[in-house]
Amino acid sequence: MINLTTARAVDIVGRPSEQVEEVRSIGRTPGFDPIWFGVLSMMMVAMGLVFPPVGLIAFIVSATAGVDLMKVYKGTSILMLSIVATTALLMIFPQIALWLPATMR
Repeated sequence: MINLTTARAVDIVGRPSEQVEEVRSIGRTPGFDPIWFGVLSMMMVAMGLVFPPVGLIAFIVSATAGVDLMKVYKGTSILMLSIVATTALLMIFPQIALWLPATMR
């Protein structure tokens, strides 16, 4: 219920920062590595900022450059494929996201 009421009043960019505590409990579930969960969450945020229906970055690029929105979406289609493929690889092989932090310990 809190999500429904605050989603109407809060900016779309500020909303994910408010849900950190709610989502953090999911990331701490047994079987999930918090680093992997954080990397995967940021990949999902990147997808949401670039692609429809929200596509905030696409709207900013379209308005700033004076280019049609469909042309921006066509230009970002390769980006969409790479983010989706990277996210799928991170889901299948979580060691990809955990390799660098493991070398720092």
